[in-house]
Amino acid sequence: MAPFFSVEKIPATYDQYQTTLEPKYLERARIEINEESFRREPAIARMRESIAKHPQIERCRTDTIFLLRFLRYRKFNVEAACEALEKYLTALQVSREFFNVDLDNPIIKECLCVPLGPKSDGSLVFLMRLGSVDPATFLPEKVIHIVRLSKLATPVVELCLKALPVKLQQRVKLGVMAPILRVEKKPAREEVYQTSLEPKYQLIARDELHEDEYSRDPALAQLREFIVKHPQIKQCRMDSAFLLRFLRNRKFNVTAACDAIVRYLTMKTLHPEFFKFDPLHLNKLIGEHLVVPLGQDAEGRLVLLIRYGQFNPEEHSPERQVNMIGLAIETHFDNEQYQVTGIVVVIDMLGISLAHLAVLTVPKLKVMTTITGEMKMVRIKKVHLLRVPTLAAKLAEFWISTTPAKLQQRMKVIIC
Repeated sequence: MAPFFSVEKIPATYDQYQTTLEPKYLERARIEINEESFRREPAIARMRESIAKHPQIERCRTDTIFLLRFLRYRKFNVEAACEALEKYLTALQVSREFFNVDLDNPIIKECLCVPLGPKSDGSLVFLMRLGSVDPATFLPEKVIHIVRLSKLATPVVELCLKALPVKLQQRVKLGVMAPILRVEKKPAREEVYQTSLEPKYQLIARDELHEDEYSRDPALAQLREFIVKHPQIKQCRMDSAFLLRFLRNRKFNVTAACDAIVRYLTMKTLHPEFFKFDPLHLNKLIGEHLVVPLGQDAEGRLVLLIRYGQFNPEEHSPERQVNMIGLAIETHFDNEQYQVTGIVVVIDMLGISLAHLAVLTVPKLKVMTTITGEMKMVRIKKVHLLRVPTLAAKLAEFWISTTPAKLQQRMKVIIC
């Protein structure tokens, strides 16, 4: 009978670990994952203490076999193991369909996924007979998600997928799992930053933004300390992707980045109408293709098309328009590459009318400019205003005059 594992986060007693590893695997654990007898017990104790004190964890296995899975995966870096455990428990909550075991599932009954046992070095061999999956019985609602693929691995996986039946190919989704972002200014633990930048973008970050491995971690620590100690900041994202957006935009001037965060949070408080997302309205805007990310250019910069002349001014207020642009920016600018390389904005004015201009008061125009650029901490490298009608040329000139001098030099207007 399989053992019963308690899920009480603070059980009456903890089990005592006794290794079942053969000497050759003990030696391998020591060399490859930093596991030794004097390190193992303290690491397990620290993980149990973290689970017991974590306010969001209500139930969790605390047996040694379970905890060692995370410690060994993270090579006995306790902080990284605790972070991995938290992500695991979060996934259990938000994506339960991936964890519920259905014993009547034909994939189980027909032995389409079979553990074959260990090979000569002790690693487990697992057989997945994907070619034997019957698309007729593999229900449409059953979808395979392959997440957190690197750019190098994506074309390899795509090539392998072509060997599957067409119906099954349609049920495989490739992509990156979005992290669950916390807004507590004093999180239970800080994440361990690992860069996702390719070497060429790391060089750009070093040369243009003064970012390197020696400046990054101290700057993040100073920024987090500033947020924690600031009396007016009640909630703020503390993850590295968010904070690096400000540091990179301010070329790792920590004081300037702190000031930018304060102004960003102040703007969200003073003008919440520009930051609140209405899913139903945004779905309509998305369906009309009014704001379209076109991918990246040769320099790795995000290219964003805004079809401003196609907005219906009677239906889509300036606040809604900024919501849509903000959603596109927020979706893409946790990507480190775009934080470093920046964005090229293409604004197509075809179709603009007096109705579009009537809703744009001067104060609102200034707020929109500030929010979509400065407040989002986006490095705007170029702005192209295309097919600007004569009646809107003066408005375009006025809008350009409200932007910083450096940005004005990066703007190009084409009047039709």
